[in-house]
Amino acid sequence: MTPKEPIFVVILKSAGNPDHGEFFDDDVLSPTVEKECGSLAECQRAAMDYRQAYELGGGNWTGGTVKKNGREIGRISYNGRFWPSQPVMKDATSSLGS
Repeated sequence: MTPKEPIFVVILKSAGNPDHGEFFDDDVLSPTVEKECGSLAECQRAAMDYRQAYELGGGNWTGGTVKKNGREIGRISYNGRFWPSQPVMKDATSSLGS
């Protein structure tokens, strides 16, 4: 069995929270990571693991951009939910697989 090719990349990063007087840039609280994943669920798990590993609060989370085949398709929010960049229409002609 051949390992699956990663088709998604999730960008994981954080910044200071101005509500707590943290006025610093990216890569101070945690390093920016571009994680290759085989599915959106894997992207979501990676985002939640990253958030927990660096003990990030909602005001620190600036990552979560998801790309498929190099094109941005949405974001993963602090709570792990995936938000598509474009609304997904559910009809007989639409396909998430393409």
